[in-house]
Amino acid sequence: MQQLQSNEKQMLEHERFAFLGQMIGGLAHNLKTPIMSISGCIAAADGLIDECLQSLDDPVVTADDYREIYGEIRDWLGKVQDASAYMSDIITAIKGQATNVSASEESVFTLDELIKRTTLLMRHELVSSGCTLIPECDTRKNITLRGDINNLIQVMGNLISNAIYAQKQVGGGNIIIGMNEEDGQLMLYVKDTGTGIPENVRKRLFKEMVTSKGTQGSGLGLYISNAVVRGKFGGSMWAEENPGGGTIIGMTIPLDETNHGRANVVKGGDAL
Repeated sequence: MQQLQSNEKQMLEHERFAFLGQMIGGLAHNLKTPIMSISGCIAAADGLIDECLQSLDDPVVTADDYREIYGEIRDWLGKVQDASAYMSDIITAIKGQATNVSASEESVFTLDELIKRTTLLMRHELVSSGCTLIPECDTRKNITLRGDINNLIQVMGNLISNAIYAQKQVGGGNIIIGMNEEDGQLMLYVKDTGTGIPENVRKRLFKEMVTSKGTQGSGLGLYISNAVVRGKFGGSMWAEENPGGGTIIGMTIPLDETNHGRANVVKGGDAL
């Protein structure tokens, strides 16, 4: 039993480092756009300051002209602030993934936060593959989850990465993150309209390390994801054929409205 637990921890660490490596690989691309934006904004604001200085002794320039220039400078500074906030978010998300998978940091977090941080981490892979991530969640409920958010980000990232691979085979397109509540269970899923998974492979998913990617996959990601969902969130994973073509892969986590379980639904809460 100790050997099995040790092996599972090693596989979890291996998958976490693989996921972290993928995220760091896209970090430069994720930060390049906001850095270029900040540089452009500073240059524009600097030009406006020069314009102010050059017009100080110009009797034609009125107070309203200066107010207009100051307003433009403020707009550029607002864009700098937005770009800085985005960089802060992406660094925080990646920092969270760098924590040791065996060091559980249990807390309560929202489904909205989970999707936001996962989207930030997957942004480069989505853009470079021509895919768009579309959340489809019930905005009438505020879903909170209990556990280590970094573990679930890893699982969601793996599902989205697999959907991106499938979607790329058909030239990109939309990938759906969906959610519904059924019989006291929260169901989270990722849906693509790609090439699909052969039935003989789909039946063996989560039970063994099997893949439909050939030499480009190992099957370790879904196998470990299932272990995380079962062991740390008391749930299970599943896969089915998408009626519109492609695959739907998701997880089911028990709901507990008393807030003593793995997940909680707050009726009439903030919109996702």
